[in-house]
Amino acid sequence: MGQPRFLPEVAEAEAVGEVSRLYEEIRRTLGIPFVGLIYRNLAVEPGRLASAWRRLGPFFTHPATSRAAADLHWEGAHTPPMPPAGELTRLGLNERFFDRAGATLEAYDRANRLNLLGLTALLYPLSGDLAPDATPGTAAAVVTGPRDELLPLLELEALPAADRAMLLKMSQALLPAEEPVLVPSLLRHFALPGLLDSLWPALRPAVAGGFVAGAAEDLRHQAAAASIAPRRSMTPIDDPVTRRTAERFLTATSTMVVTGHLLDTILKTCRRGAA
Repeated sequence: MGQPRFLPEVAEAEAVGEVSRLYEEIRRTLGIPFVGLIYRNLAVEPGRLASAWRRLGPFFTHPATSRAAADLHWEGAHTPPMPPAGELTRLGLNERFFDRAGATLEAYDRANRLNLLGLTALLYPLSGDLAPDATPGTAAAVVTGPRDELLPLLELEALPAADRAMLLKMSQALLPAEEPVLVPSLLRHFALPGLLDSLWPALRPAVAGGFVAGAAEDLRHQAAAASIAPRRSMTPIDDPVTRRTAERFLTATSTMVVTGHLLDTILKTCRRGAA
């Protein structure tokens, strides 16, 4: 069996011209120091990212969007008890690692919540007049730290085979099986030697037991029910490739909001235990 095909992307370091300009606008608008995988994937084909961002940019600058993103939550049971990631204590993780890991998870939580609402609006805009508070917004202020305060985003092809295999295993457990394989960027930040091997046993029960999928579905339902003003002014997108990409990332983004929360719980428990 050959190696799986991974979702193509234009890495931030490789972006030039219009793509580079759009990447900078995305970072500034979302208030985070990186560009999410959905945008890096849309940038592969000329014009697709620009077309999608023309619709999404104004949506994200509206103040109602940030408020709605912060309010997203899953219903029913609280987060299940997370088994201890005992192997983490053997990796010699220092305070700097935990600080950077926390900053990474915080930044992705913000990005994924916003993108969940944005993708929902892109796929399912609402009709009707604008609400009274639908006033033009301004670019969001950066609320997360600079990029060097986050864990680095590791390149798939540069990873040792064992770490790449673990990333693939986790991605396929979390998301529907489909090629090219979508490996969430958040997981790539944690693909340090031995780290995912230690995190996965603690995370796996919540995945296998259906908690992650159920909570992610709750988030998608809430996003679909969010009747916020900027969604009513969203122009429908007709390009079938962009629509299929948005549908796929709708599932991935909601799943990673939940996964990021669980990883944060695991790491905070480990940090307290190591203190």
